[in-house]
Amino acid sequence: MHEIPDRTILPKSVRLGTRGSALAQVQTRMVKANILSKYPDIDVEIVPIMTKGDSDKSTNLKDLGGKGIFIKELEHALLDNKIDIAVHSFKDVTSRLAKGCCLEGFFTPETQSDVLVYSKPFDELKNPVIGTGSARRQAWLEMKFPTWSCIPIRGNVETRLNLVGQTVDGVMLSYAGLIRLDKKPKFYEVLDPGFCYPAPGQGVICLETTDFKNEMVNLCRSISDSRQLKISKMEYELLKAIEFDCNIPLGITSELKGNELLVNWFFKSGGAVPQTHTGKEIFLVEDHVNSIRLFGESLKRLSL
Repeated sequence: MHEIPDRTILPKSVRLGTRGSALAQVQTRMVKANILSKYPDIDVEIVPIMTKGDSDKSTNLKDLGGKGIFIKELEHALLDNKIDIAVHSFKDVTSRLAKGCCLEGFFTPETQSDVLVYSKPFDELKNPVIGTGSARRQAWLEMKFPTWSCIPIRGNVETRLNLVGQTVDGVMLSYAGLIRLDKKPKFYEVLDPGFCYPAPGQGVICLETTDFKNEMVNLCRSISDSRQLKISKMEYELLKAIEFDCNIPLGITSELKGNELLVNWFFKSGGAVPQTHTGKEIFLVEDHVNSIRLFGESLKRLSL
């Protein structure tokens, strides 16, 4: 772990790297506003970067190489000193960062809920076809609504919403994304996280920088929500232990209570006869690394 100097050592300027999608742009403007509200003298520039995941919207995410395709180019830009901080949706971050990169900033989301957007009122739908590119969402839908059908879809929020009533009867999305884009579908249902466990880090905006730029590490940490920083750092330990990617159907809710992190989880195992599992774990904040690693390894074995 690198040494962090006095937090008063901050940059005079910062380049925020972001994907080119509308949601990524909105989230990066949120980060910029957060920086300027606390440090109005820092010069903040937004640098859009096209990723492979954004340019190729037709190939299945798994075939493209998993969700890492959304951050790889941003990490290259960090290491090539073209940007100082990369702004991500935490749920898009892989369990293996590029060497020299680190996650040091996290923002509490408006909500972590999923939302189902329908083409018509729910009571008029008969065994609908739902579009989703998420293994977790598909596993949950199959468990809760076995007569429904799922088909894989890709694209940004606008693209997926436009499919509703055309190729699918509904889509399943992150509700935080709709809120940030000010999208208000006519027919939709927000799913309580206790009913539909969200993806790890869903709705959380996170900041990635390089561990050799101490002033950027300081900036990321100083504008973060301290409580969310603890939660997300512990969740990331789990993602590393399980070697999490988009192909692992895992949903969790995390709640920080004093010195304990309470985690409720949903998981669909692999094997000849896939099964869904749910459970609850408690981790001590001061001594969580080994216990989270062991738990993550047990989930990883279930996925085989």
